[in-house]
Amino acid sequence: IYSKLTRYKSGSDWGWELEAAEKIEQVDPTHVRFRLKKGIKFTGGHGEMTARDVKFSFERVVKLNSPMKPHWELLDRVELEDDYTGVIVFKTPDAAVWLVPLPHAAGQIVSEEAVLRANKDGGDFGMKPPAFSGPYVLADWKPNQYTILTRNP
Repeated sequence: IYSKLTRYKSGSDWGWELEAAEKIEQVDPTHVRFRLKKGIKFTGGHGEMTARDVKFSFERVVKLNSPMKPHWELLDRVELEDDYTGVIVFKTPDAAVWLVPLPHAAGQIVSEEAVLRANKDGGDFGMKPPAFSGPYVLADWKPNQYTILTRNP
């Protein structure tokens, strides 16, 4: 339901491939530069995905002490270069970033505008996501029973 910069490759070989990122590279041991694909839209009229949404999403995991926080334990910050480009800055080198968290759930990108509109402090929106960007949207969910996804128009 959410795009990530990268995603796991399908098949039997372990690896990742680009998803929302047009390009991503290790600049040095503590800096990873990404450039988003243009035109990725959030549902609900929340506009196009930008590097600002990436910064908000990754730093939000740490700020809110999310269960995903251990995956971003070495994250220092995300610096913005322009609307589509940013640099993920780590406190120390993090070789695991390529397999976890970037292609994992911790790497999901949410709409800053939608989250702030749904929850003024940018906190937890629970199981009522305010916007989607992935190939599917959440149609219905009953805890411990089922999840129904439908195609994102």
